[in-house]
Amino acid sequence: MSDRRITARRLRVEAAELAMIRSQPEQLGNGEENLYPGRIASYSKGLPHDERGLVEPEAYAMLRRALASRSPADFERIPMGTGGSRKLANPQAGLAQDYAGADRDALTVGSELDKLASNISLGRNAAGVHWRSDYTESGKLGEAVAIGLLQEQSKLYNEPHSLTLTRFDGRSLEVSGGP
Repeated sequence: MSDRRITARRLRVEAAELAMIRSQPEQLGNGEENLYPGRIASYSKGLPHDERGLVEPEAYAMLRRALASRSPADFERIPMGTGGSRKLANPQAGLAQDYAGADRDALTVGSELDKLASNISLGRNAAGVHWRSDYTESGKLGEAVAIGLLQEQSKLYNEPHSLTLTRFDGRSLEVSGGP
């Protein structure tokens, strides 16, 4: 085996080990499933609905049971709102483990904003800006764009909210809003 392949394998193993010990944010529900009557804020596409557009409780319960058990047989039992003429397309795809990159279940807004900032920096490099200082400054530009996008979207959110981020320079930034 070539030295390059050995090095590449070693780097992948080291990256996987670092990802394994990295702290994982707790994934919390927003409570809307129980907050709103008739599950109006819950995902129910494809399930049977009544004349008012509310999901049939039995069908929703079967979907929840299938998600909890992860059993293919339980997914097959979920009634569809199409009169039985269609089935769910790959209903367990969201339960698959993604083995490339970061654990998809541990994504955070902060890490995604960091990636956006980094991608802007790399895009400038691809455009012909190759100095190390340019990459550093591009990171600052990318961070400013990412924060600007987050602040802009924050104004559109119709519920009180607050998010604290750590900027590249270590300073904290709070983005909040709502009615």
